[in-house]
Amino acid sequence: MRLSILGLGLLLACGCDTIHVGEPAPTHGEPGSPAPAPVEAPGDAPCEALSRARCLASLVCTLEAPAGQDHDRYRCREARGNCEVGLTQTAADRSRCEDRDGCTWGEAACYCACRGAGRTAVPDGPEAEDCDCECAGGPPAGCRPR
Repeated sequence: MRLSILGLGLLLACGCDTIHVGEPAPTHGEPGSPAPAPVEAPGDAPCEALSRARCLASLVCTLEAPAGQDHDRYRCREARGNCEVGLTQTAADRSRCEDRDGCTWGEAACYCACRGAGRTAVPDGPEAEDCDCECAGGPPAGCRPR
């Protein structure tokens, strides 16, 4: 018991970083530019009616960069299989993806989430950041089969 109290005392003495809940995350846009709007939950909207950001946040849709099409044209389609259904294509679901059998997290390859750097049938909304990308048109991050 004495060791546990001593360990707790050492932890308290070391201090911790302050965590602020509810503060907006820093943006990568131009200084003074308005922060992007939060991504509205896609709910049960059809995949083809979602913008890129809403598609990435969907549990039932997947954003893909179909081969052989315009470099900035994406398709939001119904999620399929163990590595897509029930997962978003956001970093928040990376560990959930890697916990699934036969799945691995694939990083984005030249994907740019900036407003106007890509499109689905639905144009980017205010949730897309106003910024510049050196590279665009590649697949977004997401859970993929190994």
